[in-house]
Amino acid sequence: MRINIAFTIVMTLTFQISNSQELVREMISSQGNSVLLESGHYVSQTIGQQSITGNYDGQNKVIQGFQQPYWKYLITNSEVLDSIEINHYPNPVITNLNFIFTNYNDGVTNVLVFDFSGRLVMERSISIESGTAQLNLSSIPSGSYLVYLRNNKLNYYTKIIKK
Repeated sequence: MRINIAFTIVMTLTFQISNSQELVREMISSQGNSVLLESGHYVSQTIGQQSITGNYDGQNKVIQGFQQPYWKYLITNSEVLDSIEINHYPNPVITNLNFIFTNYNDGVTNVLVFDFSGRLVMERSISIESGTAQLNLSSIPSGSYLVYLRNNKLNYYTKIIKK
């Protein structure tokens, strides 16, 4: 009897360790309805989606859902020249988002802020002085946003949460 219990415990632990998944907080979804339109487009609707659902014809990608999976690609493929490092705080932000630039002291950069639907909700130019800059976000509502910094040396994306 003890051998069976020990064997069951060992096998259960082995199975759980070898078949475990990494939990990702943005992977929650609830399936909705799927429709094939007369035009040949397939539409799948979900809530809280973190996967590509829609169409891709080689040129156009249609993604529908609350969370856009393309953000991860943009963030991981940000390009910053000349060993520039960028940090921002606080996150979540209430009013002002602060940027710290290493190896980039002075300049101007354009800032674009997008909501989860991909809509541009803010566009500003900010001055980088002594390696720091500040963006006032008091005019946008609470939520998650994609922030894009761009100029001749920066092509940088990051995700923020606005309280």
